[in-house]
Amino acid sequence: MRPGRYLSVGITLLLAAAVTGVGTATAQQSGECGGASFVNDMLSAHNEYRARHQAPPLTLDPALTDYAQQWANHLAAIGQLEHSTDGHSENLFYASGMQVTGTVPTKAWYDEIKDYDYDNPGFSKETGHFTQVVWKSSTKLGAAITCKGSESYVVASYDPAGNVIGQFPQNVGRLS
Repeated sequence: MRPGRYLSVGITLLLAAAVTGVGTATAQQSGECGGASFVNDMLSAHNEYRARHQAPPLTLDPALTDYAQQWANHLAAIGQLEHSTDGHSENLFYASGMQVTGTVPTKAWYDEIKDYDYDNPGFSKETGHFTQVVWKSSTKLGAAITCKGSESYVVASYDPAGNVIGQFPQNVGRLS
């Protein structure tokens, strides 16, 4: 995959970035490569952004977090980003050569707000991460990170799923 290229998978997106090296991941999970507070930082960042759009706060779901961790481990093992096919809505993030806290991917996803057209609400490959972060009907978050060497693979899973066609006007609120 080339840096900066977006791929659409179903109704959710992933941010694709250059991934080098394929092989077995050294499973360094949340506390070991993203910092001990990675999951809580991600939850807090989501809820700060959601409040700007009148969306209720997400709660951390242990089962969804376990699932996100398994998927992050899988992504690190295969050395690339791809969406799961289990029906969860998810945002994915990849970084290399930097410390990734829970706020880093959440900010990158939220920054897609610059391309969202509130006057023509709907799904766009340029804004799908942003719309999922602030999606009002999503109530649960699962968050995880796995590192392989200097590479970090992040998964945020949401329930109920966001980015549902026809439901954007009521789920993506304008900035307050």
